[in-house]
Amino acid sequence: MTAPQPPPTPTIPMQRLIVSAVQNPAFTFDEEYGGAFVNCWIKDQTESGAFDAAREWLVTSGWIVKSLESRRSVTQFDYTCGADGAEQYEQALAEGEAYVFHVWPKPAE
Repeated sequence: MTAPQPPPTPTIPMQRLIVSAVQNPAFTFDEEYGGAFVNCWIKDQTESGAFDAAREWLVTSGWIVKSLESRRSVTQFDYTCGADGAEQYEQALAEGEAYVFHVWPKPAE
């Protein structure tokens, strides 16, 4: 007799995550920043899967994720009347993910 299996973790149609990140010093960038808040729209993932997908994309793009600031499920109704993020929501529907960086300057040394 086999042990009962836990139910599968449900995927969420679309999530918007905000993560804080800093540039990886091992990468070469055109401009250096003190850090960034990155808005991430991730389609069809579990909660942990969405964060893993965002982190993987950021790491391969030369960023180090410091923390997950927020996460919520979003729908098309969150982006009516041209609300901020509507374009990224549509991009994530088509491509699976979208990202927007809000950077701040590197502190003077």
